[in-house]
Amino acid sequence: MNNYRNYSRKKSFDLLSGEGIQRLCIIYIVIWAIFPPFYVGSIFRLAALGCMGLWLIFTFQKIKLSMVNILSFIYLGIVVSSTVLLSGTSAIIKQIAVILLVLLLLVHNYYNGKWQDFGKVILVFLALFIFSNIMTTRELVIDPHIARAMVRDDASLYRLYRRGVGGYSLIYGQVCISPVVVQWTLKNRKRNPVKFGFGVAWILSFVMLIFNAGYSIAIFGTVVSTFMMFFYRRKNSTMAVVLAITILFLAMYAIVKYEWLQEFLLKTFDGTVVTKKVNDLVESARNGEAEGSIAVRLECYLASINTFFNYPFTGGWLWDAGGGGHSAVMDSLANYGILGGGIFTYMLVYAQFAKYKYTKDKTLRRTVNAAITAIMTVAVLDTIPYEIVTCIMMIIPLLLSDIGEKKENILNEGTLDSKFNTL
Repeated sequence: MNNYRNYSRKKSFDLLSGEGIQRLCIIYIVIWAIFPPFYVGSIFRLAALGCMGLWLIFTFQKIKLSMVNILSFIYLGIVVSSTVLLSGTSAIIKQIAVILLVLLLLVHNYYNGKWQDFGKVILVFLALFIFSNIMTTRELVIDPHIARAMVRDDASLYRLYRRGVGGYSLIYGQVCISPVVVQWTLKNRKRNPVKFGFGVAWILSFVMLIFNAGYSIAIFGTVVSTFMMFFYRRKNSTMAVVLAITILFLAMYAIVKYEWLQEFLLKTFDGTVVTKKVNDLVESARNGEAEGSIAVRLECYLASINTFFNYPFTGGWLWDAGGGGHSAVMDSLANYGILGGGIFTYMLVYAQFAKYKYTKDKTLRRTVNAAITAIMTVAVLDTIPYEIVTCIMMIIPLLLSDIGEKKENILNEGTLDSKFNTL
């Protein structure tokens, strides 16, 4: 009993120590980014900014910069410079996702190998997701289009945010973490009933959410990444992404080709936005040109591709030409050229790839590839706001660490690559 009290007292004091305050700062930043009620009001944003500043003060002399950190600062310099030159200093706030991505890369490298210090906080994050999923699904039953309306910064929507209702960023952030949560849940089936219960509750709430929201890319990203986790056995992450893109085109072809599949999808998603997407796809194939929302997306994608091919090395920002605004990866390539786009893409997958790229643990390897597939599906086909960045950089590594790996399966420690990546 005395040992327990001493341990509890030590843990309590830890929260008031430098390391404890640092962890509390990071926990608040994650909650601010993933929980809709915190989207409303300057006070929450200022608190997040203060937490980030406080964390940097405590860790300034302890941080070891890796190669990806140096590259990320180069990319941030290009982005901020182009933004200021083209739109003025006031427009820097529009680059909050990039700024947060660079800062969270520092956080990730600092806690790499120490994620277990956060203890059971993953249950808090999942509980917040479950609550928001239920509240958003409830609202979607009343108004199937509400999730799409909530991408706008409209004061009339603040009442919904305060009730825990989310939109695009809530849904797509969870698409990125979905295969990892599924694996985490399976791993805890026998070893931790509480975590298993939280995992099952999250899965059920998220499935209800994406089916009611009707985001076709979210449904595809979730299904294909989960499929990869169970059935993709190769180590190559690039091939996993290529296979996912191939599956996407085959699925689109099958929908156009087979009427029974069209009818099945229309009946399954009756009353949701997916029915419109299916009809748009079929009409596009019949008319020989893109129709509806597909036409809008293709126009944006082609604008980014054209800009990239016109300015492959410098990007279009020097000539006031940019991307179409519907793909994070393609827009980055269009705006900042092959160097900028390459750095941005590497930043997105680094948190998953860095620690486990040499692992012999087949389960973790499959899970990492599935996570990268989900992230790249979202990044190539849509945008990446700061809420999604936080899920990628913070929640996925925390889940992977909790899944666990046998020490003998980690091969990258002490290798030439690990020495090169830490300066």
